[in-house]
Amino acid sequence: MRALEFSMSDAYSFDATEEGMRATYERMIAMYRRIFERLGLGEVLCVQADNGPIGGDGSAEFVAVTDGGEDAFLSCPACGHAASVERSDSRLPPAAPRSIAPDEVKARRVQTPGARSVAELCAALGSHPSHVVKTMVFVDPESDYAGLTAVCVRGDLDVDVARLRAAVGHVLTPASPELVRRLTGAEVGSLGPIGLQGVDRVLFDTSVREMRDFACGANRTGEHLLDVRNGRDVPVPRAFVNAYAAADGHGCPRCPGTLALRHGVELGHVFQLQQRYTSAMQVSFRDSGGAKSVPWMGCYGIGTTRVMQAIADLHGDERGMSWPPSIAPYLAHVVVTEPGSEAAARVLDGVLDRLGRNGVDALVDERAAGPGPQARRRRPHRVPGVRDRRPRRQRRRARGPPAQERRKSAACSRGGGRTDPGHRDVGARVRCGAPERRTVAHRRGSDAPPTRAPRAVASASASSVRRRLRGRRSLR
Repeated sequence: MRALEFSMSDAYSFDATEEGMRATYERMIAMYRRIFERLGLGEVLCVQADNGPIGGDGSAEFVAVTDGGEDAFLSCPACGHAASVERSDSRLPPAAPRSIAPDEVKARRVQTPGARSVAELCAALGSHPSHVVKTMVFVDPESDYAGLTAVCVRGDLDVDVARLRAAVGHVLTPASPELVRRLTGAEVGSLGPIGLQGVDRVLFDTSVREMRDFACGANRTGEHLLDVRNGRDVPVPRAFVNAYAAADGHGCPRCPGTLALRHGVELGHVFQLQQRYTSAMQVSFRDSGGAKSVPWMGCYGIGTTRVMQAIADLHGDERGMSWPPSIAPYLAHVVVTEPGSEAAARVLDGVLDRLGRNGVDALVDERAAGPGPQARRRRPHRVPGVRDRRPRRQRRRARGPPAQERRKSAACSRGGGRTDPGHRDVGARVRCGAPERRTVAHRRGSDAPPTRAPRAVASASASSVRRRLRGRRSLR
C-alpha cells in the first residue's frame, strides 16, 4: 500500500488555552469523519494512536478497515473502543489454574539445558507460560549502548516498545544477545530479577504484580529458579510500569467485552501537540489581559495518495478499479451508436442538456465501434451506469443472430481474427494483428479506423456542454 509518491493535506491549529486546543481537536475529528464518509470508503474507524516521535499527548488515526491493511489495531465489538496495538490497554486474561505450593516451600534452582525461550522452558518443566516471569533487556541508543534496562513481564505476554517508551520517557530498543551476554554473563533466556548483574535498573510490568510461585531465570546459562514469590524472594517494587502488549482475546479496558485484532489502511492522523513546539520555537502572544502566553498547538493530516490506494484496495476487482459515485470522474456514460446521424445528434443534445441541468458529469463516446466494444471500453473508467437510448426495434436487431449461430460464428472466426472474450455481442468483433495495434470491425464487414478513447463532458449549462463537445479532448 506504500507508493513512491506521498501527498498530504495538512492543517495546524493554535489556541490560547488547553481547553480550546482540545475543542479544536474534536471538531477536526468530526470533520474528518464526514470527509471519509463522503468518500465512500466503507468502514473507517477513529483509532486511539501513539504520538510517536512527533510528541505531544493524545492522538488518533483514521483507519479504513480491510484485511490487506498494514496497520494493526484492537477493537471491541461490544462498546466500539478501538486503539492501535501500540496504544491499546487491556484486561489481562487470568493465568492458567494450578495448585499453590505451601508457604514453607522455598525457591529452588533447577538445571534447564537448552531452554532459551519460554516455550522450551515450559516444555521442560511441564508448566504454563502464564506461570513464568520473562526478563527482557533493552538499551538506550542515545547512551552509546552503555546501560541496560531489564523489564520483567508475564511469560505469555510481550513488551511493547512504544508503551515502554511512554513509561520511561525515552526510547529503548531491544539489546542484542551478544551485548546481553557480555554485560550480564548469561545467555538470553536464563535471565531473572534475582541477582541480575550488568543492568542499570530492573522494571516490573503490571502483569507480574499478583504472580506467586513462578519460574524465572537464575542468571546463569542453563539454570532457572522455581517457586519464586514476590515480597519473599523478589523485593516488591515501589512502582510498576504498564509496558505489556495488548493482544487479540484480551479483555476490553472499558467494558466486559473482548478485544479483536483487525487490520486497515491508515488514511489520516490528528495530534494534540500541546506546547512542545511553540515553546521550543519561542512562539508567544498577548492574551486579553496583556500577559504573554504560549499557544497550544494541534496538527492534522490526510494522506491523499493513501486515500486513493485505499479506494483501489476496497473497490477494486478483477476488472480493475471502481470509483465510488461521490468521487467518480463521471457519473454517466453516453454512448452514440450512430455517429454522424442527425437524429442521434438531436438525442445527444437533449441528453446532455438534462445531464447539465442536473449537475451530472458525463463521458461521451462517439466511436464507430458498436455498443458492445463501447460498453467494454467503459470498464477501465468504471462509470457507474450505461443507458441504451436506441429504439427497441434497433436494439433487438443489434443483438445479432440466435445463440446457436453466434457460437458457430465464433468458432469460424479463428482464421481471420478472434472474438474478444469480454464481448458477447456478435455485432462487433475485435480483430487483432500485432499486439500493439487493435481495430474494431463492424458486423457488415466494413473495416473501421482504429478506435479512439471516449471523450469527457463535465457538468455545466447546456451551452457550455455544447462548447466543450466541440473542443473536448480524448481520454486514453
